[in-house]
Amino acid sequence: MLAVVLVNPAARGGTPTDAVEVVRSRLGATGVNRVVTLTPASAAEAERELAALLPETALVVVIGGDGTVNIAVNVLAGTRIPLGIVPVGSGNDFASAFGIAELDTLAATEVITAGITRTVDLASVTRPDATVRKFASVFASGFDSLVNDRANNIRWPRGHMRYNLAIAIEFFLLKRVRYVISWVAEDGTTGTTNSTLLMATVANTATYGGGVPISPKSDPADGVLELIMVKPAGRLRLLRLLNRVFQAKQLDDPLFSAQRVTSVTIDTADTRGYADGDPITTFPAEISVDPGALTLIVPAATLAPPAANMAVEQNITAATPE
Repeated sequence: MLAVVLVNPAARGGTPTDAVEVVRSRLGATGVNRVVTLTPASAAEAERELAALLPETALVVVIGGDGTVNIAVNVLAGTRIPLGIVPVGSGNDFASAFGIAELDTLAATEVITAGITRTVDLASVTRPDATVRKFASVFASGFDSLVNDRANNIRWPRGHMRYNLAIAIEFFLLKRVRYVISWVAEDGTTGTTNSTLLMATVANTATYGGGVPISPKSDPADGVLELIMVKPAGRLRLLRLLNRVFQAKQLDDPLFSAQRVTSVTIDTADTRGYADGDPITTFPAEISVDPGALTLIVPAATLAPPAANMAVEQNITAATPE
């Protein structure tokens, strides 16, 4: 039984070194007889190496944050090979959606060795050149992507404070973006808008940017995405909205709209798109939901009744290749 451990060596200043040893030792006690650790220099290299090992892989463990998770889901989508997460990134929003982000290395590893899984949604981004990338948490554009650009260039502080500082800087710059957006709603109806917005975001999970609750009602196992659009306004008015966002109380604000969609096409010349914290596309781009595309190892407490979502319980050995 082969387990592949995918490591971001830069996460939290290099702390994954100790995490790797913990994960490898614990996996050995569960019947895993071979562990391959990947510490690639680039996302493209990581995906190539992981894909090459896929035919014999029974389990993949990510030691890192949302960016490293994104590498894994782009290889694992649709395979039923379970993914475990040890959350040591500067942003762990996908892990947070399942109660994993608050776990320390040992506790997260114990969740992985317990082997309880559920199927969860991903989303696909079709880019202008027709290539497709998956994402797990949130697709951001406009103010969101400008904040990400800014945050990725900030070396200190890290974690939540890095994003908070980036938000403050971009808030005072306050660039408005012209969009053409069309969508297919959950009930099959369609809509379109051609307007100037502060931002347009597509959410699979509730938070982004290290814990900002941009889409409080998002459920990554309900088969739909949330299209978030924010209208422009003066700084004082937007400051009130921003405060409500941090408290997850923005849904009834007239500047803020959220609707459940299965696909959305976004076009703009004024920004680029980010997903899982990293740049992913220029525009136009089409984003669509991939229901149940990923098998994720989760804490037992996060499982809801099967009738309410797409949750499935199994053991990681079920994915062992023939």
